[in-house]
Formats: sequence, structure tokens, C-alpha cells
Amino acid sequence: MAKRYPAASVRGTVLGGTARVADAILQRMKNGRNFGIVAIAEGAMSLEDAAHIRNTEKSLQKAIDREKNAQAGQGNDTHDGSRAR
Repeated sequence: MAKRYPAASVRGTVLGGTARVADAILQRMKNGRNFGIVAIAEGAMSLEDAAHIRNTEKSLQKAIDREKNAQAGQGNDTHDGSRAR
């Protein structure tokens, strides 16, 4: 029966980036394992890129919220700046 490895060990290797994956493959070769399975997800990105995208999304949401609050504070102004009655 084939030996099963926990998903966490594989997942930890993948999260380390390409250098860590390459190191894991080389280590397997040194240990006499002449094969390895590497799966890459479509749309995968580095942890740094993901953090940058999250921060950009947060900044964008803050700007949208500020704009909504500014519009809500204007009340019933008409286009010429006078108050509607």
C-alpha cells in the first residue's frame, strides 16, 4: 500500500515559494526518491503580491467610503449650490 503524506506538509512547501519547492525536490532526489508531483494553481501568486492586492483593495474601499460620506453630508443641494426647499 502506498504511503500517504498529510496535505499540510505539501501545502507548507508550496507556500514557501518556488525556491522552497525546488529545495524540496532536490532533497527528495538526495533521499533516493526519483519522482515528485508538483501542482500549480491557475491564478496563483506570491504572498507579497496577495498582501499588496489586499492593501490596495482596503485603500480603495476607504476612498469609496469617504466619497459616500461626503455625498451624504451635502444634504439636498441643487446643482447650482442653493438649498432645495
